Amino acid sequence: MKKVTVVHRELSYPQTFADYAAQIGYASSAKVVDQTTNIPDILSFIEREASDLILLGVNFTGGRDGRGLEVLARVKTNPHTASTPVVMVSGGYDARQEAIRRGANGYITGFEEFKRILDQYFTQS
Repeated sequence: MKKVTVVHRELSYPQTFADYAAQIGYASSAKVVDQTTNIPDILSFIEREASDLILLGVNFTGGRDGRGLEVLARVKTNPHTASTPVVMVSGGYDARQEAIRRGANGYITGFEEFKRILDQYFTQS
């Protein structure tokens, strides 16, 4: 069974994405983060989950902290997670170019795009 891991600062995003993935037959896990969540803990969670796709929030606060971009860079340099597709999630601050430069496989801004991403990674050969 394919698995999606969602790491985001807003409770509604990880839970909504994880619930939808589970509803259509994918395993899922979710972690809510904030400015106090340390990056090594997030990386351990991601590695432990061993997912087929990671959805990662760009910011861990209401501002433009970009901590998700730092996590992305580390995920892409970790031999255990480097090959896992990472799609960045942001409802506002547009860090698309920076995310792609750091190795993101995609960038979405909402739930409808999430459905498209699942189709892209899990239903096409």
